[in-house]
Amino acid sequence: MKMDDRLVISENVSKNKLYWFLADSFQMYLFAIPIYIFGVFSHSIVINTLPMHAFVTIIGLSVLNGLSLGAVFVYHSSIARSVVAAIVIVFLTIEHGIFSIYILSGISLVFIGITVWSI
Repeated sequence: MKMDDRLVISENVSKNKLYWFLADSFQMYLFAIPIYIFGVFSHSIVINTLPMHAFVTIIGLSVLNGLSLGAVFVYHSSIARSVVAAIVIVFLTIEHGIFSIYILSGISLVFIGITVWSI
């Protein structure tokens, strides 16, 4: 949707941007929640023994995760997005214990890039 076609709720550009972000995110998650529910309950091989409150909590946390990641994409530069993605990759590599010369050199390059970008 073009910027001119969007609903203007305030003269403050930041408030409009926040409203548009939340409205778009709401539409995406409103569409995705039935897909999540169908995906969990449609498997005939594995019986779902997860209690409903835990299932709702997982969906809620996924929504919060998506909103926070989306906020990074909306409100920050492409450099900040790249740094966030690189840090996530580093954390996942450390968490899963995948260490090789290529991974370690990649992690060091990410940290060097973050340090140079911060200066």
